[in-house]
Amino acid sequence: MSTASTSSTPVLPVELVQLIMKEFWVQIRSTSERSTFMKSSLGVCRTWTALYMGLFCKDVHIPSGDFALKFLQVLRNQSPFYNYYTHGGALLNQECRSLSFQCDRDGLVEAPYQCSGNGNVSDPTIPEHPMGIAIHTVLRALYFTPYFVPNLRRISILYNNSLMRDLFRRNNFTGFPPQVTELEIDFTYDPRTPLAVLDAISTNEDCIGLVPGSMRNVKLLHAIGLTQAALNELKLACSNWEEMEIESWRVGQDEDEKREESTWRGQTQSKTPIVISKQIMMPRMSTFSLRAPRNQSIRHYPRESRGILRFPLSHPLLPCLLYLACSLYLL
Repeated sequence: MSTASTSSTPVLPVELVQLIMKEFWVQIRSTSERSTFMKSSLGVCRTWTALYMGLFCKDVHIPSGDFALKFLQVLRNQSPFYNYYTHGGALLNQECRSLSFQCDRDGLVEAPYQCSGNGNVSDPTIPEHPMGIAIHTVLRALYFTPYFVPNLRRISILYNNSLMRDLFRRNNFTGFPPQVTELEIDFTYDPRTPLAVLDAISTNEDCIGLVPGSMRNVKLLHAIGLTQAALNELKLACSNWEEMEIESWRVGQDEDEKREESTWRGQTQSKTPIVISKQIMMPRMSTFSLRAPRNQSIRHYPRESRGILRFPLSHPLLPCLLYLACSLYLL
C-alpha cells in the first residue's frame, strides 16, 4: 500500500489563477472591494503575492489617500515587503503603464458652492478632500523624479459622488508627468441624486484653474461628467491633444417638457472652443458632438452605465477568488 498522502483539496494551475486574478483586477471596483483584495493578497501565500505584484506593478490602483503615501514609499524603496517582491522596485519601474486614482464618497452629492476666480472654494472652512491632496502629491513626485516609472503612459482619475472642487481645488496639473500621453477624468453620480443638484452641477460655469499647456504631452483625452467650462480649460491644458473621448450631461425633464425640447448646435470657429450638442433628457450622460480641428479627431465613448455610481459591485468571480485563496492558503 502506498504511504503517500493524498489531499482532497483541488489544486488549480497557477496560470488559471493568474487569469482569474487579472480578470478581477482590470474590472471597475469600489474602493472598499479593491482595498480588501489588495490587503488580502499580501497574506495568502508567496505564489499568490507574486502574482498580485505582477498585476499591481503594471496597472497601479490607488483607492485611498493613505495608500498614495504607501505608493510613494514603494517608489522610493522604503517598503521592505514591496521591495522584495518588486526586486528593488525594478519590476514597478519597468512594467508600470497605468496609474488609477479612485474616490468613492458615501452619501449623495450636494449642490456646488460658489468658487472664486482661481478655482478654489471661496469658503475657507470647507476642508480639502484627501484624495485631491493625494493626487497632487503623487503627480508632483513623478514630475520631479522622471526616473520613477518612465514607461507610465496613462493616468485615470475617477470620482464617485463628488464635486469637481474635490479634485481641482488642489490640482491645476502644472506638475504633470511628461511621459503620460493618456488622461481620463470621470465624475459619476448615484442615480438617486436629485435632478436639481445635477442641474446645478452641470450648469456651473466656475473656472477650475488649469494652466494652458500644462499637459501638452497628452494625446488621448477622456472626460465624463465635467462642465463645459471645465472642458474648455482641460482642452487648453492638453494643447496637443489628437483624440478626445467626451461624454456630456443630461438633466431630466418630465414627459411634456421632453416632447417640447429643442437641440442646439454651435459652430466651430477655431481650435480653442469646444462645441457641444446639448440634449435635455433623463439623468445620465450623453455624448458630446465635437468637430475636431485638423489632425485631431473625436471618438464617441459608449458606456452602459454612464453617470451612475455602481457600488456595491458584485462579480461572479468573487466566490472563485475566495475559494482559491483558501485553497492556496491550506496548501
